[in-house]
Amino acid sequence: MTAKTGRQLGVSVGGERGAALVRNLARRGYRLAVADRRNRADPVDHPLVRSVATLPQLVAATGPDRVLMLLDAAGNELDRLLGRLTPLLDPGDVIVDGGAARFGDTSRRAAGLRATGLRFAGCGITGDPALIEHGPAYVVGGDRAAHARIAPILAATAARMQNVPCVAYAGAAGAGDFALMVHDELAAAEHRLIIEVGTLLRAGLGRSAAQTADVLAGWAGLVPSQVLDAARTVLQRPDPPGWREFGDVLELPVGGDGLPGVRNALDLAVPVTVAAEAVAARTRRWTSTTVPAEPAALLAVTADDIRTGWYAARVVAYAQGFQQLSVAGRAYGWGMDAAAVAGAWRGGTALDGRLLTFVREAFTADPDGHLLADPYFADVIHHALPPWRRVVTAATTAGLPVPAHAAAQQFVTGRLVTGTR
Repeated sequence: MTAKTGRQLGVSVGGERGAALVRNLARRGYRLAVADRRNRADPVDHPLVRSVATLPQLVAATGPDRVLMLLDAAGNELDRLLGRLTPLLDPGDVIVDGGAARFGDTSRRAAGLRATGLRFAGCGITGDPALIEHGPAYVVGGDRAAHARIAPILAATAARMQNVPCVAYAGAAGAGDFALMVHDELAAAEHRLIIEVGTLLRAGLGRSAAQTADVLAGWAGLVPSQVLDAARTVLQRPDPPGWREFGDVLELPVGGDGLPGVRNALDLAVPVTVAAEAVAARTRRWTSTTVPAEPAALLAVTADDIRTGWYAARVVAYAQGFQQLSVAGRAYGWGMDAAAVAGAWRGGTALDGRLLTFVREAFTADPDGHLLADPYFADVIHHALPPWRRVVTAATTAGLPVPAHAAAQQFVTGRLVTGTR
């Protein structure tokens, strides 16, 4: 393969996510130098990869106008790494942190490095090592000129949706890392909602694990979801879990449990009630006195009612998450580009690409609007409310736990009562 660049790209890795990105870059034809902080002599065996042992060697191995990507480091470790690295660099060099830092730390680092003439960006990279190796989504915050330098690299290695790279510039300072935090919050909400769907279908309608998997397979063409596909995989096991254990067996999408995003939403006074219930549910453990009993009778609802309510609850979760993005953009002075973020997350994530296409269109039409005021989403909620209410009411009466569905519905009801835009 012909190399796309001279060796201007360096990567410092400390774990499997960084090694996966190196493999992705090399496969796309990028010549790069790699310093593995785990002290592995040859972290990636590829002819375009030159392994070095130290940061000075990493800098020496890359030419002028270098781009250095730092992976698998956060907090004090990243600060120490930057302290050792920055004296070795030249004004105009670009540093990209892809280690999922706290957004406030990214803003602080960007401000400090600006005075040195270095360009700094925080890049929210979605997914586990397997996804990163084959194409994640990237959402960048920080120096816009740094983003312009790295955009071609990210576009070449990103997932693609409708042949468009899943890459976005969210805004200044810590906007990219903030967006990744909200992504993880939405993934946690998706996880909780599909667990509740499993409860409704199995305990509420009496479906077996195999029958529930068949129902979800029928939904996949209407409302595609990676979390739905993961749920089907669990239910199709030779020895599937019971409906009470389903939530413990179904793995949370890679990216954290959503707690940092929920905490920040409280600081911003933005209600993210669906994600909050998802976070709370992960702290609950059944005891002998709290295990839900089998309902005395099957719920008087249909599988289609459950699907309609599930989709509506997901719409509310996304509306709340993107409202948090918009409010943060104003509160922190970043100029958050919600439409661009939605576009980037359409591929390479555990989120729903088709739903995010509608989100992107809504924010393109009205960048300052609320998703639930968009005509498409308003219509979804309007038509979903009657069956959705039947499902939540029936489940609550029967003692089946559906807190995320209920929280989403109450959020909508509160907006209808108060006339909130």
